[in-house]
Amino acid sequence: MSSLTLLPATRRSHALLLWWAAFVLAARWYAPALLAIAEARPDGPASARPSRLRALMPVILAAVVGVAVVAIAGVVALGPLFREPAEPPRAADGTPRLALALSGDRLVVVDLSGRTLPTAVPAPEAPFTQFTAIARDARPGRYLAAVTTPGDGGYGGRVSRVYRVGLNGYDGARLGEQVGGDLGGMVTDLAVSPAGRVAYSRVVPASDSTGSIGTTYVGVTGPADGREGGPVREWSAPGAHGSARDAALGLHWRDADTLVFHARSPRARTPRLASLDTSRPGTALLPGDTVRVLNALTDGPALTAPGTGTGTGRMVLAEAGPGPGPWSRILLLEPPAKPPVGVAFTEPRGGVTAFTLDPSGRYLLVAVRSAQGMTLGGVPGCGSGGSSELVRVDLRPPPGPRSPFPDLSTSGVPSLGLPSACLWQGDGPLTGLAW
Repeated sequence: MSSLTLLPATRRSHALLLWWAAFVLAARWYAPALLAIAEARPDGPASARPSRLRALMPVILAAVVGVAVVAIAGVVALGPLFREPAEPPRAADGTPRLALALSGDRLVVVDLSGRTLPTAVPAPEAPFTQFTAIARDARPGRYLAAVTTPGDGGYGGRVSRVYRVGLNGYDGARLGEQVGGDLGGMVTDLAVSPAGRVAYSRVVPASDSTGSIGTTYVGVTGPADGREGGPVREWSAPGAHGSARDAALGLHWRDADTLVFHARSPRARTPRLASLDTSRPGTALLPGDTVRVLNALTDGPALTAPGTGTGTGRMVLAEAGPGPGPWSRILLLEPPAKPPVGVAFTEPRGGVTAFTLDPSGRYLLVAVRSAQGMTLGGVPGCGSGGSSELVRVDLRPPPGPRSPFPDLSTSGVPSLGLPSACLWQGDGPLTGLAW
């Protein structure tokens, strides 16, 4: 089952007003025609009927033209509601103007051009009502979203589905076809390779407690479009492997065959970023190769910048801090070098709740909890009145000498002083982003 999100009230009203104006204009032409046709009764002499019909032809033609004008105006005004654009709308800097986000268990579309209310995307059908993960698809303007059943309120009794999501041309979206079959448990991550391979992680409860994770699975659909029923392959490991403050793994594609995810080995004292070669045999998720060893108290998920997936590409890594958010800063890494390049973004007071990269890998989009309408680290705030902000960070250093802002969250890692700007402000934390 698919569903469609209508335009927000303002734009929907404008579209309907345009259609109504065209209808009234056309009515001035076809209403007299209809009256004339109704009065033209065939009760006169037979010889007079052809001449009467010829006399009415201009009026009849005007009625036909009027109906056509109304139909065309309706298609122009309302058509974008029911079709996907060839290219998604973009901002002046070339980045996508719309972002898909998770707000609690809701799926919403956020317009990054200003402070507007997010447009909610309806869930597919009961009991699949809680969205848990999103990702950008290989095709521009397309996304994937995972939705689950409520289960018992913990991890027990849940079943998940993955759907394709397409923008509708304004600032709404619709759910498309389901990808693969139903999945037991709750899907916590989605990732799509440049070739279109869909990867996911899912968790199922422990046998003695539905409030804790018993097994973590990572699956890959295939071959390229992921449309065959069910996963092609799955790997598993006992226990939970998310970060200290999040159940998600930060699962993403490092290159065409390699996935990177947050892992916790029972034999190791510290968590790490591990890699999974999806071409190797076996079903064990661990041990896998270690991409980076993490700090046990401040560990978080990571992403590889698009276009650098050669096994040594740039990465961004979130770290936790004393603030209320899951993380307080985002580091820029260049593996296999161990020291970070520097701090790309910091927000120790409000906290970072989610982050993602644009398709080019140059820009970082960060969701933060507002701290009195102003974020730290040199990032201008959107002003007062909202509890959540979306900040764009340019990962390409500006030319000329660097004048970094101080890193107030921790010491020892230099701040890069990257250009940042607040794009959107609203209410409610955003817990997932796809851009």
